[in-house]
Amino acid sequence: MTAYWLVSGYGLRAWRALTCLIAVTATLALVFHLVGFARPPQPVSYRTSLLYALRATLSLTDGEVQLTAWGKLLQAVLRLTGPVLLSLALLALRGRVKR
Repeated sequence: MTAYWLVSGYGLRAWRALTCLIAVTATLALVFHLVGFARPPQPVSYRTSLLYALRATLSLTDGEVQLTAWGKLLQAVLRLTGPVLLSLALLALRGRVKR
């Protein structure tokens, strides 16, 4: 319950959930850049890693990118946390609109 309150304020604070989503995606993109790719996509930059992390958040990854074991774990974490945080933000926005 404490984590739910921190992340979204019991579904009342959309900005908290969006901030957490941005922070998780940016942090894991940095880790992807450092250890996640077996054969990194071209060009090799943090921006490319960030775009890959954003696609992984929405489960839109491509099969051409080869990941290390750590990269597969990071991709699984993003596929789990991304939709959860996005749905918490949408529920908070829905609650505001209904009031």
